[in-house]
Parts: sequence; C-alpha cells; structure tokens
Amino acid sequence: LSAFATVLSMSILFKVSRGMATSARPLVLTSDKMSLLRRSIDRQNLAPGSVTQYWKFIHRNCVVGYVTDRIASQLSQFPEILEIQRNKNILKFPNTMENAPHCDLTQAMAVVTSKLRSDGFIEGWRDELLPVVTSYGQTPLFLLERAACPVFGVKAYGVHVNGYVRSTNGDVSKLWVGIRSKTKSTYPGMLDHIVAGGQPHGISLMENVLKECDEEASIPINLAMNSLAVGAVSYTTTDSKENLKRDVIFCFDLELPESFQPTPSDGEVEGFLLKDMHWVVEKLGTDISPAFKPNCELVIIDFLIR
Repeated sequence: LSAFATVLSMSILFKVSRGMATSARPLVLTSDKMSLLRRSIDRQNLAPGSVTQYWKFIHRNCVVGYVTDRIASQLSQFPEILEIQRNKNILKFPNTMENAPHCDLTQAMAVVTSKLRSDGFIEGWRDELLPVVTSYGQTPLFLLERAACPVFGVKAYGVHVNGYVRSTNGDVSKLWVGIRSKTKSTYPGMLDHIVAGGQPHGISLMENVLKECDEEASIPINLAMNSLAVGAVSYTTTDSKENLKRDVIFCFDLELPESFQPTPSDGEVEGFLLKDMHWVVEKLGTDISPAFKPNCELVIIDFLIR
C-alpha cells in the first residue's frame, strides 16, 4: 500500500499540475500534501492479514463476510438460522438451509438483524436491502439490511458522483461538495460528494445514479443523464465497533454548468458548496472540521488522477 500510495501521489502531482486547475494558479502538491494523500489511502485499507482475527461467514463454500467475536457471541442465540463452528471460527447456515432460495435466507437474516438492532448492535437502520454477493452482478445469495452490512462484514456496493465545473479555458476548476446532515447516523456534518448512495438490489448502476441525483441534489434528468462511468475504488476498513467495512464504490463524473445550483431534497444533505479545486485538495487527508467523509477522499483522489 505504501508503494502504491507513492506512485498514486506522484501521478497526481504530474497530472493535476498540467491540467486540473486554471492557468492562473497551477495546482501543485507539496511533499506534505502527498503524505496526507498517502494517509487517506492507508487509513481506508487494513494491513494484510488483519481479517484473520475475524470469524468467516461462509455460504455454499464461499466466504461472504466476516464477524467479530462480539457479534459471533450474539449469533449463538439463533441456532436454527446460523451455525457456529467455534473450533474453526466459522459462521454458516445450517445444512437444512444451505440450498434455500434467497428469499427464505433474506427473511431468516431479517429475524437476526432485527434482534441485533433492538439489542443495540446495529445502528443507523436504513430500511434498505442490499444484495449479498461474492462479486458484483451475481445473483444475490440473500438480501441484507444496509446498516447490517459491516456487522456481518459483507461486501457492499455504492455509487459516487464527482459533480464538477470547468473554467472558461476548459480546465476542471471547481467541485460541488455536499454537507451531510448533522442528524445522519454516520459521519454527521462531514463533507460528501454532490451525489452518493448505496447500490440497492434490482436496479442498474445508472438507474441508481439517476435516482440519487434526483433525491439528493434535485439534478434534473437531462443533466444527470450525462453522468459518465469512469471506474471503481474499493477498500477494506473498520467502523468504530471494529466491524469490517468491505466496500466497492462505482465512480461517475458529471460536468455541470456553473449556473446550475443543486438543492437538497431528501434531508440527508444540509446544503452544497461549489469549491475551487485548490480548496478541495487542501481538505484531503486532514481532520480539520469540516473534513471529507473518508471514502469520498479515495474517489476524489481517483478523480484528480484522471
């Protein structure tokens, strides 16, 4: 990761100094700032081998998740739903449920997550089901409440949109930044993308982008349709309870006219700021409030490179 971060930072230094800012004020990264960018990457990725301390959640011979000792001890109260193999640190469905359809497994896991929620082990309940898969695009093994994904260490997917504005000479000069609501259960008050959201079951990535553009920023469909899929970033980190967050974010770029003003519409964002790229870069890797939500930094670093 350290070597990767060094290459990444050097790529940013080379590329953004050539074309990611106005000609009047080139965007150049100092060695201190590159160190902060490396820190942004490192703190979103666990050291190799860190997952060995977790219980494996196995289904049909595939590892679909990881749970802490704390959660594994709670799951022993559901022997008819989850089998605990303490000698191997393995969690799995009983043989009687191994080949059950995903709707049955979804209902069974809903019983488990509901109890964990009432006992205080799942916070920020979303009433949003995400597909549990070993890789994107597969038929879901089952569906799981979004807030429970890190508790079970399952891989979650989402979309983030870089909403940017070009200067009169054609350079990328500004980025729209969202301010998360202070009532959000996760990262309240922190800086975010103009549009971002989890990838639910049953709709495509682009359909999700269009939905989130409307819900979060009131971006009309004629503008939102210009969102360009540009790749993905992934990371494995932990939340405040040491649960594993294994996320893949599909990145989209959306050029917006400077005259456009996004408007919050679903209560998840307090407002939006159109910020110079120099300001954005200065915020990366710092903890100075308001700071960017950690996974947003990875997407923005990817944006800077491109």
